[in-house]
Amino acid sequence: MTAPESYVVPVLPGRWGEIKTDTMIQEFSAIFSSWPVIEFPDWAGVSNASDFWDGLYTDVAKPLKKKDTRFIFHLGDVSKKPSFEIDEALDIIGDYSSIGNVQLKMDSHEADSLWCKLNGCDTAALADPRCPEAQERYHFLFNMMNVGSLMVVDGSGPASEIIFFCEASR
Repeated sequence: MTAPESYVVPVLPGRWGEIKTDTMIQEFSAIFSSWPVIEFPDWAGVSNASDFWDGLYTDVAKPLKKKDTRFIFHLGDVSKKPSFEIDEALDIIGDYSSIGNVQLKMDSHEADSLWCKLNGCDTAALADPRCPEAQERYHFLFNMMNVGSLMVVDGSGPASEIIFFCEASR
């Protein structure tokens, strides 16, 4: 799922405030200055990812005052995360929108899990005929987030389908 010409940010173990050094900030600043696309992988699968992403925003990306970077975020499977942590991650992702073009990229399982978490229901609710269709659920997600675009990849059938929302979809 890596975009061409993108730098995938490794999430280092530990809290940002404990692991950051001047050298690390200089190295990440050089990377963020030179790469047109910066990708942040699997938030749900890495402990302290919110802290790390927030530290990179505050200490690296924002001070560069560069407005043409494309940031791609992957939340991963949020089904085991508490809602308040998901809200915090979405707020941090939204912060990046003030300094560049932000895209959230998910598969349909991840998007459905996120929709359920944000609506206080279990994924079993997706089978209820009263539940909104996938397109409507994903549009809801896009509208409640501060991102430039949302891409949901559904690979459940014989061919992958991509559902894409951008600013014109609001």
